[in-house]
Amino acid sequence: MPTRQPLEQVPATSVRAAGDHPGVALGWALSMAVADRRNVFRMLAMALGVALCAFVLLALASIEPSLHARNVRVAPSLPLYSQTGPIQLLDTTLTIDGQVVTGELVHIAGATTAVPPGISRLPSPGELLLSPALQARMSDPTFRAVLTGTVVGTIDPGVLPGRDDLYFYQGSGPLTESQTISGWGGTAGDATLLPSVWSLLITGAAVLMVPLLLFVAMAGRIGAARRDRRSATLRLLGASISRLRLLVAGEALIAAVVGVTLAVGAYGASRLLVDVVRIGGRGMQVADVRPTAVWGIVILIGVPVLAVAAALFGFRQSAVGPLGVLGRERRGPRLGWRLALFGLTAVVTGWAGWREGGTPDYGYTVDRTVEMCVVVALTLFSVAALVGLLTDRLARWWPRGSISGLLARQRIVQDGASTTRAAAAIATVLAGFVTLMTMLSASNFDTVQARQNAASVQSGWLLSLTPAEWSRVDTSLHSVPGVRSATLVTGLGGSATGERPNLTVANCDAIRLMTVASGCRDGDVFRVDDAAAGPLPAAPYLIQFNLGAQQSWTPPAGLQVTTAPRSMTTATGGVLESNFPFFSTADFFLTPEAAAREFPAEMASSQSVQVSVDLPGSSVSRAQEALSWLGSRAYTLFSLSTLSQASNSAVPWVRAGLLGAGALTLLICALGQWLMASEQIRERRRAFAIARASGVPLGVLVRSVLHAVLMPVVVGVVVAVVVGTVLAEVVQYLRHDGFVAPIGGWIAVGTASALVIALLIALGSAARLRSTTGPAALRTE
Repeated sequence: MPTRQPLEQVPATSVRAAGDHPGVALGWALSMAVADRRNVFRMLAMALGVALCAFVLLALASIEPSLHARNVRVAPSLPLYSQTGPIQLLDTTLTIDGQVVTGELVHIAGATTAVPPGISRLPSPGELLLSPALQARMSDPTFRAVLTGTVVGTIDPGVLPGRDDLYFYQGSGPLTESQTISGWGGTAGDATLLPSVWSLLITGAAVLMVPLLLFVAMAGRIGAARRDRRSATLRLLGASISRLRLLVAGEALIAAVVGVTLAVGAYGASRLLVDVVRIGGRGMQVADVRPTAVWGIVILIGVPVLAVAAALFGFRQSAVGPLGVLGRERRGPRLGWRLALFGLTAVVTGWAGWREGGTPDYGYTVDRTVEMCVVVALTLFSVAALVGLLTDRLARWWPRGSISGLLARQRIVQDGASTTRAAAAIATVLAGFVTLMTMLSASNFDTVQARQNAASVQSGWLLSLTPAEWSRVDTSLHSVPGVRSATLVTGLGGSATGERPNLTVANCDAIRLMTVASGCRDGDVFRVDDAAAGPLPAAPYLIQFNLGAQQSWTPPAGLQVTTAPRSMTTATGGVLESNFPFFSTADFFLTPEAAAREFPAEMASSQSVQVSVDLPGSSVSRAQEALSWLGSRAYTLFSLSTLSQASNSAVPWVRAGLLGAGALTLLICALGQWLMASEQIRERRRAFAIARASGVPLGVLVRSVLHAVLMPVVVGVVVAVVVGTVLAEVVQYLRHDGFVAPIGGWIAVGTASALVIALLIALGSAARLRSTTGPAALRTE
């Protein structure tokens, strides 16, 4: 058995050799980390920063794979379109009580055994198959009034995009506007977010990552003085500087592993909440949400590597010798690497602007998104570098003032890195916040929302209307507050010889809009004289109707004569030409009552009617409810509005996610500033005690602490607002979205948040100073 030797007889080379082993170095790092409660706090703070980094990246890496997985899963439920298929299918989108309901109207026109996944048979006319979530809502009279029919079964939620999606199959008679299919089992298409949304996400990730990396670097210096003294002891025992860096890396690695573990746990828990997210009425299932294996491995390995690199960067200025911590020259922040960073940022931004300035706007591309991400990241790092530099120069150049101000500025000059790092992290959060909110304010989502809330024209189709129902629809829509006009139009037929005339059925609102007719009542017939088209052939006319039948027709006596269509705009300027394809072809307009009198058989055989309503966006849901008595015959009612909202409905979720992650990042950086301020008071407690015992008033010491905490934050806020506003305009230029006015309200919110947090930290530090300089503390020192 080897004999024990006293420590003083152990050669220094033995200690050095032991320290060279990575396992021993990691053990030393762990033992040093848990030896003091303050070290544990430092590691937990680093772990929180790493956890948020990893969580944001995992969420970002899951978007595209999740959408693709959902598409692959629902592909067997997609119809196979065919020219001669035995099944008629009509997609339907309804809004019931403010909720998007999608479904299919199905008519079995021939022999078939094709059945979509999730149901056992196709519904017959008057039958309904509902998703479980929709069936649970059928007790609501509003839903029941729209979805009429007998419920004969449910749809397996596993085949739906989301388990809580509102979906149905409804059996129907012949569908004139439908498409024919041979069965189900389409291919999964590419499903991706809008490129504009991707640019928001990528920019948001850069905005979050930069302050978190700064926080990890700052957290590595919490308790630095105590750790430096322990490092001096290890140097006395023979450890080299490289071994000390290995200890710092080992401590950061331990914190990173803990952080990644927390991130994976939070990611797994958040997947269970995916049913809450609904985009355009479509949800997602838990099994769909996952990143690709490659990106998962890159994130789980890359984030700890970045954390270790950030911690080593924060440790770079420490100089520890065998006999203690070596003093550093008080030369302030180094200009070399800062000037290099500023220059690189200017060059990259100028190059990106020059490249995009000569590039036509072909939409968002990968290159453009990468450019924006790099420009944003470099600019935010420049903000952090600029905060430290300006704070140090301001502290050195400030004219002499109060004693408390002098003490605070002297502290900033002596240890500016520890004082300003937390403020720099908060400044980068604020600058990123200004940039993101400007991008969001200029996004298409806000434009669509403004358009929806303003007066607008909403369109849709109504199926199988009888002449009596024309009048009821007209009355129902005009009963909605804010409706200016409600136009109903359908093509009836035209000359069997391929010449004029063409006949259109329209209500009086549509006729007044499409002609210069001054008076109109139900039962009137209008002839449109168009000089450009020439005179009409002589009556009678052989009319061929849309369903194929023919009938000789002579216009009734007493019809009104009007001129060709006028400018097709509403009173609020909304162009309706795209909503009425019959404008340029109608020679006769018949009101519904007149059409029923002239062509009773054709009007009784169900008409598909196009409806357009000029009303405020806030009244759209009320107009939909007014036609709820039509049930699913009001298919795709105001679908243009619904689809416009659906295509942009991802933006609110992106906005909420980015703002939530940004707020959490700000709180984590505030935690770091609190820990740094507390650590500085703890390390300087002897100096404070001596000053207090020498007769320095407590108020002077308290104000010096407030000054030292608030000064870097105020400088950071000013820099963040100015640079963030400029950066937002640069990003808008790179996106080809044009310049936007500064968002003063959101800038004020962000500025106030940063200043309030800094003030609370300063007051907490001042309270801690009171306990440090109390009678008991004075006796101890």
